[in-house]
Order: sequence, then C-alpha cells, then structure tokens
Amino acid sequence: MDKPLISLCMIVKNEEDCIAQCLLSARTAADELIVMDTGSTDQTVEIAKRTGAAVHIREWKNDFAAARNESINLASGEWILVLDADEILEEGHGALLREVIANSPDADGFFVRIVNFIGTEAQHAGSSVSASLRLFRNKQAYRYEGRIHEQIVQPILSANPAAKLLYSNIQLNHGGYLPEVVQKKNKVQRNMDLLLQELENTDSESFHRYNLGVEYMRAGDYTLAQEQFCLSRTVTDWRKTSFGHVVVLREVNCLQALGRWEEAADLCRVAASDLNNYPDLFFTLGRIHYHLRQWEQAEEAFHKALEIGESPPQYTSVSGVGTYSASFHLGKTREQLGDYDGAVQWYANALTFNSGLLSPFLRLISLLARLHNANGITNTMERLFHLESPKTWWSIALSYYQLGLYEQATDILKNKPMPVEKREERQLLLLRCYLLLPGNRAPGYTGVAARHKRTVRKLFYMALVRNDDKAAARWLQRLEQERAQRLKQKQGITDKHTNESFDSSDSASELVLNLHAYLLKEREQHVIPLHLPASAYSALWSELYFLYILASNEHLFALQTQIQTYWLQLLTLLPDPLQRLKGRYELIKCVHVRIYQLLQNKDGDLEYAALWNDVKPRLMTLIDDLLMEEVN
Repeated sequence: MDKPLISLCMIVKNEEDCIAQCLLSARTAADELIVMDTGSTDQTVEIAKRTGAAVHIREWKNDFAAARNESINLASGEWILVLDADEILEEGHGALLREVIANSPDADGFFVRIVNFIGTEAQHAGSSVSASLRLFRNKQAYRYEGRIHEQIVQPILSANPAAKLLYSNIQLNHGGYLPEVVQKKNKVQRNMDLLLQELENTDSESFHRYNLGVEYMRAGDYTLAQEQFCLSRTVTDWRKTSFGHVVVLREVNCLQALGRWEEAADLCRVAASDLNNYPDLFFTLGRIHYHLRQWEQAEEAFHKALEIGESPPQYTSVSGVGTYSASFHLGKTREQLGDYDGAVQWYANALTFNSGLLSPFLRLISLLARLHNANGITNTMERLFHLESPKTWWSIALSYYQLGLYEQATDILKNKPMPVEKREERQLLLLRCYLLLPGNRAPGYTGVAARHKRTVRKLFYMALVRNDDKAAARWLQRLEQERAQRLKQKQGITDKHTNESFDSSDSASELVLNLHAYLLKEREQHVIPLHLPASAYSALWSELYFLYILASNEHLFALQTQIQTYWLQLLTLLPDPLQRLKGRYELIKCVHVRIYQLLQNKDGDLEYAALWNDVKPRLMTLIDDLLMEEVN
C-alpha cells in the first residue's frame, strides 16, 4: 500500500448538531470512519451512518479511556486518528496529515494543534491553542488510560520509551467548550463527578486537581478553583509536569477574578524565571499592572510578551498574546499616559498582525476623531494602512457605527468593498446608519432614507419614528409573514436533506420580531423566548442598541422607555449568565455612546475650559473602555 491506512475513531453521544461536520472534515484524511455510540437518543446514529461511518453501539461505563480503547479495537488501519464530534479538521489538513506520516516513517505519533474557541457561537472573542497527541500507530500496547481526561502519551512511552512523538501543524478546531455547548450538555457536572471518583484512587493527583479546578472555573466558583490549582501546583512540583505552565496561569486568573491582584502579580513573578518563553504569563502580568494603574510595569510586561512572540507549541496559549493583543494593550497604556500619538502607533501595529480586529480599529478611529476632524478619518486611515481587504473595510465600518460616526460608516459601506458573506448585514447596517444620521426627520428624513432600498423593515422603523402605531403594526405583520415564508421554504430543503438544520438566523429573527411586537402590542401577557442560541441574542442586543439610539436621537421618550423595560425584563429572565452579562454591557454601551457623542461636540466658550481640556482626554479613554467592554 502506497499510503498508510488511517482509521478515524470516535466515541459519541447525542451529537446531532455537529457530527456531520466532523465526519465530513475527516473523510479527507481517513480511509475508515469508526463511530462508537454510547447511548444517543437523538439523530446522531442516523446522521453518522448517512455520512459514511461504521456505527457501533456500546453501553457507557463512565470511563472515557475504556470507551476510546474499545473504539480503537474496532479499527483496521495502520494509524489511528482520534477526534471528538465537536472538532473539525481544518480545511486542507487531510492531505497535510497524510503528508506528515509519509515524511516521518519512523514516527510513532503526532501532536496536533487544538484551537479552542473562546466566546460564543455568534462572536468568538478569540481562541486558545494547545497540543494534543491525536494521531498514532495502531499498536496493541498503545492504549488510553484515565477515566476522564484520558491520556495516551504516557502509555505509549511506557510501552516504548524510544517512541518518536513529533509536533505537527495539523489543526483541529474545537467548539465544545463554547458556553452554550457546555450549558446544553451539562459537561461541568459530568466532569466533576468523574474527576472526584478519579481522585479517590489515582497516581495522578496533580493532573486531576488541575482539571477539577478548570471545571470549578467553568462553574464560576473561583475560590474552589484557586484552591485546586494551588494543590495541583504544590502536590507535585509544577515545573516537572507538562501542564504546570497552565496550572500557574489558571491560578493567576482565579486570583484576578477574586480581586487578589497583588497575589496574582506575585505568582506571575515567581513563575517568570521558569516560564521566560511563555508570552501568556507576561501578557497576564501586564493586564494585572494595567488594572493596578502601574503603567511602567504594564508596559514592561507587554513588551516582554511581544518580544517572545507567539507561544512555543508545548504550551497552551491564547492566540495573539505575543503579537496583536500585546500591541493593542501597549496602545491602551500609552493612552493612559496621555501619549496619543504613541497609542495610534501601537494600535496600528496591532492591525499589522491581524487586520480584521475590531477593537484596535475602534480605539484608533476614536483617537483620530478626538485629535483631528472626524470627516478626515478615512483619508488618515488610508495613509496609515494599505487598505484593500473587504474584511478590513467591514471592521472599519463597524467601528464607525459603534462610535456613532454614521456619516463616515455610510460612506464606507457605500463606496468600499465588503465581504460577500456580509451582504445582508451590510444592507441592515446601511439602513441603520441612514436612520441615525442627523437631519433624517420629516420632511428631510424621508429624502435621505428613501435613497435606501425600500424594505419592509425600513418602513417599520420609519413608522415607529412617526409614532404611527397602525402603520408599524401593518409592517410588523408583513415581517412576520416574510419570516413564516422563509421557514416554510427551509422546511422543504430540510425534508430533502434531513441532516441539515435551521440556521441561527431563524432564532434571531424570532427574537427581533418578539421585540417589535412588544413595542406595539399588549405587554402584560408578552412572552419572551429564552432558550435560544447565543447568536440569536446577539442579534437582539444589536437591535435593542439601534432602537435605543434611534429613539434617543428622535426624542421619542415613550419608545425609549419601552425599549429599556423590555431590555431589563429580558436581563431578569435570561437563564444564561453569560448572555445576561453581554446584555448589560450593551445597555451600558447605549448610555455611553450618547455621552461620547456629546463629548465629541465642540465645547464652545466654557468658564473652566482649561480644566475641561485636561480632564476630557482621560474621560474619553475611560468611555472607550466602557464602549469596548474592556473595563477590568
């Protein structure tokens, strides 16, 4: 055989939402797809079979290693590839996987890069990267150990001390610990129960205490989490374990969350000599000094992270801490020191690492608007950067919108290239900018807005602004009919391709229409849908933000009160604490956009102009922090 035969081995339960994507990505690499199901009650088994997998049903015995090994025993390949259902092999990496095997004929296994997404499905705040051995030879002695957080490296090295285990650039994208997925599957409680069982009889106390600390963190109990990390760090010398670096970092994170900032800084400094090539540690130390307003120490730590660059592969690391995030925070520090030109340079530097980032654009545009004429910002940006990417222009347009610079946002949206996949979002953002532009009230109001494509949604908004409840109700009915028609069309597609499901836009439109109905109809019996994907609530926060600013601009105080009432009611009822936090941030942002816009105006003749000019830049920086959810 010219190419090694690769067997994909998976253990699954109730993974109908993601298993098809996983298997489709793995088919480019594996010659054999083995799925061992441990008791699914949804469509997982049927979807896996339709996607080409051989499915075997086995009883779950509360032991991940035993289940892994049973799936491997079913494999006939020379190599084993292990994936979880919520992981996807990076596009093009099936061929890369075969290439690394062919190029290293004496290897016993390969570490791959696991990219764990941070944030929500709707908006990933970033990602952490770790290494995991997921590709290894199919030998009888190479089997997993451990009831939970099962391990394969040590068993391979115990069976064959000379085994050659290599790092590779193969990448798996993991979404299983996004907040909405964890909540849906109750992973935290399941993992805690298994870890407590393991701690009763184990030779790996340090490892299991570390993992127990991670689960307490996910549950929001930072006191218990910090205790477990401290035990993990001390019961075995953390310097002698492969995971010691992340134990230290997680304990620091817990101390931060508990407000024990000086202790967090001390632990960073103690570990720094042993982890002097770990950018995450120095970046975190910089964040601590920033919070404590120790600007020089913060700069020193951020510079050290930038000097290291991206993390070596043996470390678990958050993407960007040694590149764009360090540059971004150096810009924030320069702002705090009143060095606005220096801040501009650092924000620009962050964007050279990653031109699609929104936060550096927000800070940069905000500074340029404060230091120069807002109408010339785009020309200044074009002088600073070589702007060609549609993704970059989209980020700039969003930045303008979030800062209340609607005229500039409109110009970008109309005249610059935008990503094809953002076509609908572009139309909606353009509509919102038109309606928020000054002078758009009748009669001139209809003149500007009419140039935008006539849509039912636009007519609904305009009826709201005119206080014409009858017209607004008529257009709302049309919006509801359009949604019903879209759902009917999608149902027809789903009937033909039963492994496909409605996308999150269905839930998003349901929530947005729910808000619109609340603003027009009887509110006493109004029911707000609560158990929907996080992306749906992101769309709702965006709509609430827009309508609040619109009502404020148009002096529609009754509408503004209704929006606030709905918003606060939703925050009280939402079961997901992360979504409640996101909703509060968006509500705060509305208030501060108004303050921000007032501060952007010319001051005129003030009795205390000198004092105001001294205070205003620092106040603007604080407002930027609030606008961008960056207050520690």
